[in-house]
Amino acid sequence: MPTEIDCRPRVGRIFITAIAASLAIAFVCVVSGCHHSEVSSSSSGTSSGVASSGGSSFVPRSRSVAATQVLPGQVEWPVSGVPEISQRALAYVRSKWQPDAFLTSIQMELGGGIANAQSPSGGVMIQFNFYSPRQQRTLTYMPNSSAGDLMPGSSADPNDQRAMPTTFMDLPVAVGKLRTKGLRGKQIKSAHIENYGRGSYAGSLGLFGPEWVIDSALDERGAVLAQLPDRGGDVRLAGSEENATGEQEQVGNNIHVDIKGLRNNRGQVYCWLFTSGEDFPANGSGNAASTASRIANRSAACDFENEDPGSYAIVVFHDEDSRHVLDLNPNGSPREGVGVSNNPAISSAMPNYDAAAFPYRSGTMNLTINIQYPNGVGAAPATAKAPGKLTGFAFVNGSVTAQGPHAQLPADARIYPPGSTITGTEGCPTNRYHTDGMIVAVIDYQGRPTAGKVSVTRRPATGGQFDNAPYYLDLDPGRTLQLLGPIYENGSYDVHLEYDYNLGQGKTDFANFVLARRCPIR
Repeated sequence: MPTEIDCRPRVGRIFITAIAASLAIAFVCVVSGCHHSEVSSSSSGTSSGVASSGGSSFVPRSRSVAATQVLPGQVEWPVSGVPEISQRALAYVRSKWQPDAFLTSIQMELGGGIANAQSPSGGVMIQFNFYSPRQQRTLTYMPNSSAGDLMPGSSADPNDQRAMPTTFMDLPVAVGKLRTKGLRGKQIKSAHIENYGRGSYAGSLGLFGPEWVIDSALDERGAVLAQLPDRGGDVRLAGSEENATGEQEQVGNNIHVDIKGLRNNRGQVYCWLFTSGEDFPANGSGNAASTASRIANRSAACDFENEDPGSYAIVVFHDEDSRHVLDLNPNGSPREGVGVSNNPAISSAMPNYDAAAFPYRSGTMNLTINIQYPNGVGAAPATAKAPGKLTGFAFVNGSVTAQGPHAQLPADARIYPPGSTITGTEGCPTNRYHTDGMIVAVIDYQGRPTAGKVSVTRRPATGGQFDNAPYYLDLDPGRTLQLLGPIYENGSYDVHLEYDYNLGQGKTDFANFVLARRCPIR
């Protein structure tokens, strides 16, 4: 039987239902001598082939030429051009069934009992699952199937149905990413793509958003975020102790938050984890997951364990007065130090949920949130009026770094602003000695000379987190270039600037960048 994708908390299995319907139709055809089938649409748009609210029945008929143009009879395996094929399938289903239908998932399997395409590796079963909001019913489409193209499904809860994006990562690309991650099986057994909702799993793999779930012939299972544009991809392989049908409980899931920029060690830090915009950010109803952390050396940390895949937002605040609530002014602006995930600026009002939201799937996620104080006192992230600012990052060669931190940035050097994702071959070393392609932090400072330091937290795309030893520097008015060390590996990099300790509490600024390049091996 085809591999079943576990997508809790969904109920029912569209794929199994579709296969059962397909076999039933095939049996009827054998008995009655009918041929291929399709669903024709009336002028009102109601299907005559799928049971609707009016009770019409499925009528086998000859398959149209349009149906054969959706999926070629001969395909590669893994199938390429899946996004384009899915758009043709969507247009066909809307013309033959319901005009409001949208695609919910695609299932593909090599060498199953039913095949509607042939590949050099054998028969391939390819099916598309759809949902009509108007009818609140599902439909399965199997192009070129001898048992019938369109097969009626059942009624479905609208809250469990999510449309696939128009464009998404193609299957061969996703397989390639899994092989880079360590997938060993040469033959892919099955692939499934769906826009997963909160709390969805495939075995122990947490899923959220449009994701490919791919099984190899060695019973390996992997998941790849299919969302475009591709920002390096979220690629995961199930543990070696679990096979593709494993149902083991999620273990080791953790959202870890480092809180920086606290102005003193008084009180404690509260961390709130929200799953929606309801009651965000004040948590007046107490529905957000909450934890408190002691402060040491003006830093704190909190953890949220065993969370399901989904969208989250985090609010942290410095509870200096130990009132255990977030104090807000009548206009919604904070009265005490506060920070939110994604580190948007906080001034006249708190950001909304969407500005703070981030996706979480499984494993350990490490975040850094910077506390910002309403009166600008303390170690808040720098603003345009702050004397020191991490302006961005640039690639230079050894002749520049040899001149020290006060070297002039070459006129043709590009400054990447904080938050940039650097792709392609931008900044890649051009020689085996890596004397170019060195990345520097560009710091602009206006104030009296002072001491400072720059620290870097690395999160390589291959996993893990590493903190570099800080770079100490002297800040003079003007521009400073601080070499960030040999950084060539793809991943996310958090850069912290701290300076001006005259009042016993340093000022800070924070910026990050992502490397997602394809540098030639030299």
